[in-house]
Amino acid sequence: MSTINDIKAKINPTILEQDPQSYYHNLKEARQNPATGSALRAVLNDTSDIKTWNSSAILQISYLCGDLVNPKPDLQGRTFWGQFTVVADELACLILDEMILAGADPHLENFYEESVISSLNNTHNLTYRKHNERFKKKIEDLFTNFALNNRAE
Repeated sequence: MSTINDIKAKINPTILEQDPQSYYHNLKEARQNPATGSALRAVLNDTSDIKTWNSSAILQISYLCGDLVNPKPDLQGRTFWGQFTVVADELACLILDEMILAGADPHLENFYEESVISSLNNTHNLTYRKHNERFKKKIEDLFTNFALNNRAE
């Protein structure tokens, strides 16, 4: 049985930022192992990492998908998490699918009380990106389907 620390060693913001393909592989492998279910869910829904603005894994992938609109903001020599990472739209969609299947909660908000929808639609933040249309559509569909399913109940 895997512990949260075992999962965090393979699925974490640093790996997502530095090697998204390995992150995807690790996530897929962990999701397919029934013994990792609850630990994997806990890791994906963790919002304690300050460097990612206390964001869940779904928000984290949304910050990296596509090309930054403003890749070199004036931050007085500082950088921010994900500034030098570009995750292709297709890979981000695959990662998102695995996250959802593993039980990641798309409704979690970051430190600034932004949901993934509001963050993706905010054109005035550091993480605003282009060339992420498929990912944005997948997120919109996810929320639309959730709203429809809740109305039906």
